[in-house]
Amino acid sequence: IYNNGYGICLSYSNNNIIKNNEIVNAASHIGIWAQSCYSDTIVNNNISGNRGGGIEMYKCRDMNVSWNIIKNNGEDATNGRGIGLRVYSTENLIRGNKIINNKLNGISMVGSDTQENIIVENDIVDNYKYGIYSINAINNRIYHNNFFNNTENNGYDSGENFWNITYPIGGNYYDDCDGIDEDGDGLGDTPYDISEGDNKDYHPLINIWGENLPYADFTYTGINLTVTL
Repeated sequence: IYNNGYGICLSYSNNNIIKNNEIVNAASHIGIWAQSCYSDTIVNNNISGNRGGGIEMYKCRDMNVSWNIIKNNGEDATNGRGIGLRVYSTENLIRGNKIINNKLNGISMVGSDTQENIIVENDIVDNYKYGIYSINAINNRIYHNNFFNNTENNGYDSGENFWNITYPIGGNYYDDCDGIDEDGDGLGDTPYDISEGDNKDYHPLINIWGENLPYADFTYTGINLTVTL
């Protein structure tokens, strides 16, 4: 799907599967735009070089956005989110994506009504401003992601979100975290500060997520998380 205004546009459209597509060079807008959608699956797509950004979700719930390559989106540093969540976008799963070199932020979350999303196991790398940028979003869970070389900072969060799960599951890996792990449990002993607000990752990962996998299996159903140790 090449050289269109939007690559794919969904509106009030539920229970769809968008899988294994090349969505490239949307000339004026977004690779995938979803508005007021429920329970769609967006998986294993290459979403690259789109002028307005990669994936944008507006009033979406229970979406599964997993295992996509979301790369080189945006025209300049004024647009081009890899993934955008805003305006009542809740209970979505953002998992296992490679979010690389987007011209604004890797993932953006905007508004106090953007909440209870799970952002897990993503590689968020080389984005021009922030890895994850959150304005007033609340109660989102962000953990087991790898953050590398995001220009302004790996995280910016003025809301109240959770950047780790309780011990021993842990939080995220940050390339600028100089934590010490004296007890050898794979988690830093000093919290990692997220810029802007009072949020911290209280259990930053010492090793890159995926290299030495923690000993837990996960089942995701909306915002419900079952952990089997």
